Amino acid sequence: MPTSARSRPNVGSTSARHRLDVGAECDERTRRAMDSLLRTQTVEQSALSPGALRARRDHVVGWLRRHRLPVEVGADHVTVAGVATLHAPYTADQCVCANELVLQRLDALLRAAPPPDGAEHRGGEPPEVS
Repeated sequence: MPTSARSRPNVGSTSARHRLDVGAECDERTRRAMDSLLRTQTVEQSALSPGALRARRDHVVGWLRRHRLPVEVGADHVTVAGVATLHAPYTADQCVCANELVLQRLDALLRAAPPPDGAEHRGGEPPEVS
């Protein structure tokens, strides 16, 4: 049975932000939860200066290249292996990929990255990603 266009969420990209249109059938509690989620990500990104965002991006790019992943750097995003996109503020939570397995592995790798201050990962060896 086909689902009406009205009952499906419509997710569309608008510049660096994502817009989520929730149908009229959504209750107020769900609307507040979605607003809270989206607002949290925006606050985290806006709390960093442009220089801090560049430094974080460069750190993440270096970490990915250290693990021999092909990386392309854009103005406000990083593309990994041509299949995954990492948006500012360049954390695992901002990684988007259609392939769930690639997304899981990138998530694990990004979460294992040392902090930008130069501290090494536990044991000095890169994490094993299955």
